[in-house]
Order: sequence, then C-alpha cells, then structure tokens
Amino acid sequence: MIAPGMIGLVGVLVFCCGVHLLWLSREEVLGWMERFFRTFRTEYTRRGGLEQAGAGAASRAERSEGRTLRLVGSFVLLFLGPTLVLVEVALRVWPR
Repeated sequence: MIAPGMIGLVGVLVFCCGVHLLWLSREEVLGWMERFFRTFRTEYTRRGGLEQAGAGAASRAERSEGRTLRLVGSFVLLFLGPTLVLVEVALRVWPR
C-alpha cells in the first residue's frame, strides 16, 4: 500500500529532477531557439518579407545536435511531476 502523501512527494522530486536536467541542458535550449529564429527569418525572407538576410556564422545550434534526449527528458519530467501532485490531490479530495 502506498502511504498517503507519497505520490505527491515523488511528484515534487520528479519535478526537481526535471528542473535540474533543464538547467544542465540550458545551452541546448538557447541553440534550439537560435535555430528556430534563424529558420523563421530564412522562410520570411524566402517569401519576400525582408529585403536581405544576413548569413549567420556557425552557432551553438550545430554543436548541440546530440544532446536532445536530455532536453526532451527534462520536459517530460517537468510535466510528469505536477501530474503526480495533481493525482495525489485528487485522491485526497475524492470521496470514498
């Protein structure tokens, strides 16, 4: 039997693990954002929105190709933690 409050405690710990992984992969987040805005600018220019587009140098987006699993894992843990806390709250409130 699971003790009362154990699911919520596990949810908080999972959320903290997700925050820690996100902190470790903060450079990949910046690289993904840089790649998104560069792609957006390229598409906008291609469709005739800008007069000229500057060619960007090699960025950290190319360097962070292989570390996406840590970033995606952190997002999963950031979602799973509060979900477990909500399950705990629902189990406490739900009438038996």
